[in-house]
Amino acid sequence: MDEEKSVQRAPSLELTAKQAVDVPEIDHVAEKKLVRKLDLHIIPFIMLLYLFSFLDRVNIGNARLYGMEEDLGLMGNQYQTAVSILFVTYLLSEVPSNLVLKKFTPSRWISFITTSW
Repeated sequence: MDEEKSVQRAPSLELTAKQAVDVPEIDHVAEKKLVRKLDLHIIPFIMLLYLFSFLDRVNIGNARLYGMEEDLGLMGNQYQTAVSILFVTYLLSEVPSNLVLKKFTPSRWISFITTSW
């Protein structure tokens, strides 16, 4: 009999009728329209930023073809050292930048890095 008194019941996980009514319905058509609208406004801007990023990384190779080494008076492997420093810095800043996205919203972080660039 003592054992029966010490047994505790787990709280019920079932929703009451009132709680079930308070859950809003998701309008899938409106959600689909909103996602489409956001995609049409955000994706072109992101693609443009990606293009600028790509051009920024590739331009150093194009500059070498057009005589940057001679213009700057680079000798021996100074050009390769400069390229290595560029890409190592790029890699070292890319990973923390992606980790910062967990702290800040992407809209704020992308706005910040775009403005600061």
